[in-house]
Amino acid sequence: MRKAALLGAILITGPLFNGIPAQAAPVPTTNCQVFPADNVWNADISNLPVHPRSAQWLSSMASGTTNLHPDFGGPPYGFPFNVVDNTHPTVSVSFQYASESDPGPYPVGSDTSIENGSDRHALIINKNTCTLYELFALAGSGSTWTAGSGAVFPLGSNALRPLGWTSADAAGLPIFPGLVRWDEVQAGAITHAIRFTAQQSDQSFLWPARHQAGTAANPSLPPMGARFRLKASYDVSHFSVQTQVILLAMQHYGLILADNGSNWFFSGTDDSNWPDSLLSELKTVPASQFDAIDESSLMIDPNSAAVSTGCGTAAVSSGPAPTSLSNTFYFAEGFTGNGFIECLSLFTPKTSGTAQIDYYLTGGGHATQLVALQAGQVASVKVNQVVGANQEVSARVTLPGPGIVERILHFNSGSWHGSTDAVGATQLATEWDFAEGSTLGFFGEYLTLQNPNASAVPATLTYMTDSGAHPAKTVTLAANSRTTVEVFRGDTTSTLGSCTPNGPGSNCGVGAGIAGVSVRVTTPNGQPIVAERPFYVNGFSFGSGPIRDGHVAFGANAPATQWNFAEGTTLPGFFEYLTLQNPGATLPAQVTLRYVDGASNATLRTVTINPLSRVTVEVFKPSLGVGPGIAGVSTQVTSTQPIVAERPMYMVYDFGSGPVAGAHDVMGQTGLGTLFGFAAASTAAGENDFLTIQNPNSVAANLTLTYYPGGSPVIRTFSVPANTRNTVAVFQTAEGVGPGFTTLGITVSSDQPVLVEKPTYSANLNTYGATDTAGFATGSF
Repeated sequence: MRKAALLGAILITGPLFNGIPAQAAPVPTTNCQVFPADNVWNADISNLPVHPRSAQWLSSMASGTTNLHPDFGGPPYGFPFNVVDNTHPTVSVSFQYASESDPGPYPVGSDTSIENGSDRHALIINKNTCTLYELFALAGSGSTWTAGSGAVFPLGSNALRPLGWTSADAAGLPIFPGLVRWDEVQAGAITHAIRFTAQQSDQSFLWPARHQAGTAANPSLPPMGARFRLKASYDVSHFSVQTQVILLAMQHYGLILADNGSNWFFSGTDDSNWPDSLLSELKTVPASQFDAIDESSLMIDPNSAAVSTGCGTAAVSSGPAPTSLSNTFYFAEGFTGNGFIECLSLFTPKTSGTAQIDYYLTGGGHATQLVALQAGQVASVKVNQVVGANQEVSARVTLPGPGIVERILHFNSGSWHGSTDAVGATQLATEWDFAEGSTLGFFGEYLTLQNPNASAVPATLTYMTDSGAHPAKTVTLAANSRTTVEVFRGDTTSTLGSCTPNGPGSNCGVGAGIAGVSVRVTTPNGQPIVAERPFYVNGFSFGSGPIRDGHVAFGANAPATQWNFAEGTTLPGFFEYLTLQNPGATLPAQVTLRYVDGASNATLRTVTINPLSRVTVEVFKPSLGVGPGIAGVSTQVTSTQPIVAERPMYMVYDFGSGPVAGAHDVMGQTGLGTLFGFAAASTAAGENDFLTIQNPNSVAANLTLTYYPGGSPVIRTFSVPANTRNTVAVFQTAEGVGPGFTTLGITVSSDQPVLVEKPTYSANLNTYGATDTAGFATGSF
């Protein structure tokens, strides 16, 4: 889906000092990312609790009388690193600690730069295989080399070394990922933990460390692997811009104790570019401004460096598989490329049994998985683990009884950093309509099309643009497959009976530079499919700061004369829009917009949409919207002609746990309901999940919210007044379940027809971004 570079992407230069996480730069001169996005080295720990032994460990390291010390600078200070390719000769190395060393061979030679001093570390990255080689006490020449120990780390893997093994470092961890690098400081963000040393350590180690080198069996001493964080209260604003990059990393990603040495010495690269002024500033930071933190909640598997994203808890089932498709959810979108983590959350409030997941890959590949479900408990599947890396994947999930399935995508790929969430479609269809879309250079628009049929299906893409062009392109979807269309490639003048959806020669889209693009996807031969529209923001600022998040939506199966939206706000930092598409060929649509806020105030606006055109409404402006400063607003759209309506929102806002620069979008709902469900919610630290409830009726609605945290359900009841929008903070206890729950299922019942959405905002690195999805409306669970 994302193989081709986007046209016109905006380059953001300069440091990011608004607290927004960003993907660290790859290894210089390579395309190698330093471990997957969900690796513990890359985990934001700014919201984790302080470790119970923090004060003791700090005291043992003389934090009250010691400042930080950058153990790097211009040559010969710091760690040099070497980048080689497959042509570099390799040699066998004889190890002092051979039983705990990887045998190699290693790409070392006379050209290998070795750390100055007695430790003589050598760090080598093969840029063709993205493999990291590290050696301790390396010496030799020609074909004869010796070392104390050696370790090999595939940079695309989360695997840890065998338990009890050292590496080139005492903790059994890699060195290179923990180095402060000049290229990262220049780029404006360090988004990984930093290696440091302590004079004395305990004879134990904490995950992710694998080895100890303790001076005593004393729990008052820090163990290898202990993680420390610079206090958020420590003011870094008076430091130079470059120094702030490093200190912000210490506040978000912290320090990992990796070896014995001088207290509070932290590591970086040997680089002549390091300014003496920066190093001097770092030496003024008191060690007493740090806390040890408890990161045990991040661990999924003690033998893996992967951190928990609330994903991958599902247990395998031996069956039997469901025999009915009556509780089936479809997902056209999905991707397991570098930096993308795809999760499926399955929830059956009252049914236990086996769910079947069918995965459809590009080119027709297919995989099946059986998952055990327990009534009232969410089961999550990490799709990356099932289909492997770099797969464009669609899915069909069949539950053993009434329930809900959501698909969450977390991405931290360098260009983009955010999340999307959607409840699956419950039926295939021959028509999918999308009102929202743009191919301006700061957006990346795609269509993902799932064909679960046993034969190929032609799909016609009819575009409606604000330039007045209406090209139609037909693409053939292979049997049992998923196809990705690059909307930003192609042109507005060609009508094609057979087009190329992506890659070289891609021409199924309308091309770059179109401000407003709507599209109707139809299958002229009548075979039903599923269609979604992933949409990414390439660093564009709507007025409050750059956004690199994205959103996704299923198409509507037909235009309608009424659309409802529960969510909406025009508070500072939020930019709410309505995109309205009139696919009719002859008659204009006279549209009425009825906005209702939390105080039952109603605002009416009207707009005309010409045939075969699209209108964008800025809800945050008073001309067609409600104007700025409205905390909560729901919208009902009515029209004299059938139209399609979506609500994209963009925001940069701090919900109390750090700024979120995000984007989300929902297709409007044509009806209301009395029972809704959600399969993916969280009130973990840094997660801000809400429920927004629209009651457009002339009488109050009495609601019962049931939260399923995995144990006993938690029930809340309250009323939403007539003609009102209500917001539930799930992380609070008044109408929510309260803080500290990583995985939640939710059901909402009402005695009056209402609409419920679930907007979420996460400041955490691994779940970062904004999402929104309408609740799954049903008659019963």
